[in-house]
Amino acid sequence: GAHLHGKIIVIKRNGTEGAHFPLIATCCLFGRGQSSDIRIQLPTVDTTQCQIEVDDKGNVFIKNMSTTSL
Repeated sequence: GAHLHGKIIVIKRNGTEGAHFPLIATCCLFGRGQSSDIRIQLPTVDTTQCQIEVDDKGNVFIKNMSTTSL
């Protein structure tokens, strides 16, 4: 079955917690694009902004996928 690696929590502008998304897949893509797992509808966010990867040992990495920002 699927393994829960953690969860992604949306932090609202006022600092409170919003939606929670379980991180089950070993790869989760963030960005404005339709292929993103978590879409961020802001003009400053790239179509493909970043990716969270979980390796076979359970280590979690954030990889920058943006061509315009760090």
